[in-house]
Amino acid sequence: MTYTDDTAAWTEPGLTTDTIPVVDVLGRPLLLTPEEAGALVRRSGGWMRRKAAAGEIPCTVLGRTVLFSDTDLDDLIVIHHRPATST
Repeated sequence: MTYTDDTAAWTEPGLTTDTIPVVDVLGRPLLLTPEEAGALVRRSGGWMRRKAAAGEIPCTVLGRTVLFSDTDLDDLIVIHHRPATST
């Protein structure tokens, strides 16, 4: 992988930000900021950052930036799920 100034991203040879999708088929970002992800799970961006930094929830770290994918949020929900204890 090489860094190219024209794309301002780490890319494999021949790939640019023009050829790499940054949104899903519905137009949503592939990676969310802590604030965006937190809003989806009703937590603050600060809570998301603290839990990610402590290794308590899954995340993606690019440099010093913490981001969250749909899969990370799905896993977060599974990790914190509590089944019913009585019927």
